[in-house]
Amino acid sequence: MAATIPELPLLSLSPDEQDLITVLRTDLMQHRFRLELLDSYFNGEQLVRDLGISIPPQLQGLHTV
Repeated sequence: MAATIPELPLLSLSPDEQDLITVLRTDLMQHRFRLELLDSYFNGEQLVRDLGISIPPQLQGLHTV
């Protein structure tokens, strides 16, 4: 899922507020991939690889829903 941040006209913000929005938007866009990856792990959409060392043999048949 590709999320975009729309370019909205900032008619009622001061120049300082516009600069702050620009900085925050840039920061969000820089961290977007990592945040989307963490979100997919949280939602169970991204499977964690089994390295064969972290899951005891008794629990290998247990799967997430």
